[in-house]
Amino acid sequence: MDSIPDWLDAELFSTALNSTVTKIEVKPALGRGENYLSRLYRVKLKYGTTAEKLPETVIVKLLPVGYLESFIKENGMLEKEIRMYNDYLPLLKLNLGINLTPVGFKVSRRDVLILEDLSSDGYKMKDRISRLDRNHAEAALKVLAEFHAASIILQEKYSKILEEVSVESQLHEDNPFEKDFIVNRFNMFMLEMRKQSHLKKYTDLFRDTLGAEMWTLLMEEMRKDCGWLKVLNHGDFWTNNILYKYDDQGNILDLKLVDFQFTRSASPAMDLQLFFVTSLCDRTDIEHLTEIYRVTLNSNLPKSVAPLSRAQIQAELNRFEVKGFIVAACLLPGAVINRDEIINYDDTTEEQFSSSVEDSPHNFMYRDATYLSMIEPLLMHYNKVGLL
Repeated sequence: MDSIPDWLDAELFSTALNSTVTKIEVKPALGRGENYLSRLYRVKLKYGTTAEKLPETVIVKLLPVGYLESFIKENGMLEKEIRMYNDYLPLLKLNLGINLTPVGFKVSRRDVLILEDLSSDGYKMKDRISRLDRNHAEAALKVLAEFHAASIILQEKYSKILEEVSVESQLHEDNPFEKDFIVNRFNMFMLEMRKQSHLKKYTDLFRDTLGAEMWTLLMEEMRKDCGWLKVLNHGDFWTNNILYKYDDQGNILDLKLVDFQFTRSASPAMDLQLFFVTSLCDRTDIEHLTEIYRVTLNSNLPKSVAPLSRAQIQAELNRFEVKGFIVAACLLPGAVINRDEIINYDDTTEEQFSSSVEDSPHNFMYRDATYLSMIEPLLMHYNKVGLL
């Protein structure tokens, strides 16, 4: 296990929980590599007095170590997430009576996030490789619609907080790291897909500049004014960031969202495209699921706001097909990679990120059986919509 910082001690948790913590036991909260852009720990707490209403365990989120730490720091991702849990998300419960996330416990440090451990209340993460069936996807999109609608309702009264948590921390033209990452991953994607003879009719359409073209197109679409359709996006809405709670018969009782490092003010289609590419068992469900999202969003909007039509949401999804293609080429391999081969990004160096495509230690992800089973229908789709 990575070395635990000295300041992650009983005193810190005593402050966060407003009760005397005498002893802590720290263990990884997820398997190797499953944490992606952070370090997650489950901390068992022992109190000095009887603590009936205090948690036995909490989840602690820290910055990653290594090369990615500077990227997360420079873009203020963890600080933004702390602001979300401390200042914005409580407003949803206070003003709207909705509770979509774990509780955050406040501390003065800006490099640690302490959260309610949802697993102690029966919440579970679905398998990222198997992905979500229609029932689980419907439940997730209903909660996403509530989250999006809340930002419209709260905009007038809490515009300052919303502005602060909406600052783009990933996809902007002043972020050379992200552009280079996308161009590099597209090059890796094209190199490996050209080795798959059954994909030749699509790979023959690849252009050396494809990654740069997709980045430019995404920047153009994000700059366009989409009026009230701009909502606070979750930013990383996929299987691993949705936790479900079930009754004894396996029916979904509730779900919670986690991981708010990439929140942004943008079209709801940004969240939807990421979800549709990474998290569905069956892409033929997209039309049905889009309608579930639209109806739920409209039912949560204030009467002063015109409801979202089918034509409007479809137009937004069409505009952001480029977002889906970027996800499919750059992020999906890591999202569905076999557990035995998953990359631990804490071990990744700057040299590995900037290495030539041919020499990259990450190429193998594009040969994963699950990814290869998903990519042909995706390429067919992106060719049909004119991105190849």
